[in-house]
Formats: sequence, structure tokens, C-alpha cells
Amino acid sequence: MNYTYYRRYQPSKKRNSGFKSFFWLVIILVVILLVLRACISIAGSMLEEKKDEATLTLYKGDAEVLEWGQTEVEEASDAQLILEGDQVNTLANSWATLEFYDGSKIRLDQNTKLVLTEVNSVEESEQVLLELIEGRIWIYHELENEQSLDIQVNTAVMDIQSVQGQYLLAHQGEQEALFVYEGPVTVEYMDRSGEARVIETMVLKGGEMSLLDETTQAALQARENVTLVEPVREDMFTDSFVRWSKGEAVEEEPVVESEVISDEEVVEEVVTEDPVVVEEPVIEPEITTGLKISIISPASGSTIQKDAIALEGQILSGMASTVTVTWSGNGVPYTLSGFTAGNGTFRYVADTDYANYSVGSNTYTIVAYDENGQPSNTVVITLNAEF
Repeated sequence: MNYTYYRRYQPSKKRNSGFKSFFWLVIILVVILLVLRACISIAGSMLEEKKDEATLTLYKGDAEVLEWGQTEVEEASDAQLILEGDQVNTLANSWATLEFYDGSKIRLDQNTKLVLTEVNSVEESEQVLLELIEGRIWIYHELENEQSLDIQVNTAVMDIQSVQGQYLLAHQGEQEALFVYEGPVTVEYMDRSGEARVIETMVLKGGEMSLLDETTQAALQARENVTLVEPVREDMFTDSFVRWSKGEAVEEEPVVESEVISDEEVVEEVVTEDPVVVEEPVIEPEITTGLKISIISPASGSTIQKDAIALEGQILSGMASTVTVTWSGNGVPYTLSGFTAGNGTFRYVADTDYANYSVGSNTYTIVAYDENGQPSNTVVITLNAEF
């Protein structure tokens, strides 16, 4: 058999078919795509579930949660989920945070009541509706998120809406206030006496505030011309709650232990006590308006063993038209309603029932203003409450 014959008639080896390898490659790719699709679907479902909830974190102190449909509050736990209809109440000397799925946060000051009213999908965005019943909150939007959460907070007089920025919202007694650190923030001033109606709409930018006291609210409801927006005073962003909300380090205030005094010691102390020497108030800065004030009693640094105290002051020189007092617990200036222009004295009642006085350290900043709006000297007193 020659070589040519062998080449011509020798059976050739079968070649491997490429079709089978291609078939299995397609099968593997299809399986991978199905697995990826399932993972994306599961992740999307988990994200959708998280959009209607917030996580409550306790920074210090205690809080309570009134769950939707319940009549009794329960003690809040750290990292507790808050759902639609739930109400969060922070207690005295307590701070807490509500964090949403996109990283947006709402800080709650002490003695604050906030309701997570509703979560809606509006025009491809998520909207969270809340109601501030009382207290102070700090709203912070996560700016790195492409689709920032649309947050709307309702108070008795205002509907506040934002998708970016940082701001402080306060509802203390008859006063409401909005202090914008970074904006813009849209405010609708509401008339809720009947069917809810919008009286005025304003957009506040960083460094602006809207302060509504009882008089301003009455004028607003009567459709009178009132000043709704003014520059923020620098001291509005310096109290400990605001500094903590902005991410600054805040030192814990030391707890002062009170000594137990018997009734006999109290009687003896009252009989033999030397006359109270009133400390000179802290006065800053130097003023040129001629309007000066001072606090007659109590002395700064005093320890008060009851749940109410009256601050008595006097006008040393000049004529005051208004007097404002700012409590460290809420940072909201309160204009004395019982003071009449030209009076030589003034009085401010700090009471736990008025939510302007609490156990521990209380600092009050008093400033008077003349008819031209020029301030007097600033008097600051600190009282330690133990009761």
C-alpha cells in the first residue's frame, strides 16, 4: 500500500462540532442573566419596602413611640423601625434621629413630638409627610443622592417642603419658627380654621428665618401685611442641639448631684441666711443706643428647687419697646407679651408647664429693643433646676 493510497482511502478522524460549545455558552449566559434579573428584582423589592419606613436611633436619653392604631406609648428601642402613622416622642434631655432610605435625616430635640404621617410616590420621586406637634427638629438632606427625598413637614401654621439643604424647625407653645442653614426651603403659610387654604408662599434661602409669634400669627390669619422673612441672627445656630445636628462635636453637660437637705436645715438656713448678693450680669457687646437692662433676680448660677421661677428685670436707662427672652432648651426668642413700651421693669415666667424650663442647666438670654429696633446690652443668666 503506497502512501498516496493511504492518504486517499484511510478514514479521516471526526472533527469536534463547534455548535455544541456555542449551545452551552448560550445556556450559561441565559442562566447568569436570569440570576442577575432575580437579584435586581429582590433588591428593588427590598428598597421599595424601605421607602415607607425610617430608622429611629437614640443619641442620648429616652424616647417613646405611639404606633399607628394604638392608644398607649411604648418605650423606644435603638434602631427601631418607624412606619406610617407612628408618632415619636423624645423625653427631657434626649436627642434622637430618624433616618430614611436615601440617607436623609431628621434630628429630634428634647421634648419633641413628631408623626410620620404618610409616604407617597409623586412624579417618580418619594415624598415623606410629617407633622411636628411640638418641639424642635433639624432636617438634613443627603445631597450626594441623585434622587433626594422630598420632605414636607406640617405645623399649625406652616407647610414646609424641601428636597435639599439643612434647616431648623421649631414649634414651641404659641411660637413657630424656621431657621434655614442651607436652602432653598419652600414655606406655605396656612389658614386651617376651615378648609385648609394657603395664605402666602415664600422660598427661604440659607441665612434667612421666619419667626411667627402669637401676634404675627393673628395678623397673618387676618390677611394683614406682616414681615414673614428676615435675616437669621448668628446665635440661632450655636446651641448644643444645633451643633450636634450639624455634625459638630458636643460635650456632654456634667450631671450635678443635689444634696439632700432636711427640713430643719432648711428652716435654719432661711432664718440665718445673709442677704442675697445679686451678681453683675454678663453684658456684651458694648452698645451705643443708651438702652441698658439688668436682671434683679434670681442671680445667675443659682440652684432652683421648684418647677417654676420668675425672672425679674429692670430697664436701667433708655426706653424699651419690646423685651425678648431666649431659652437654651429651644433657641427660639420669645417676646414678652405682658411688657408695654416705656415700662421700667419686666417679668418672665419659666415653668415646666410652659415648656421653657427643665431639670438641669437652663440658660436664658435677655435682650430689649427700642422703638427703632436697636438692641440693648445682652444679659445671660444660667439656672440649675433640681426638683
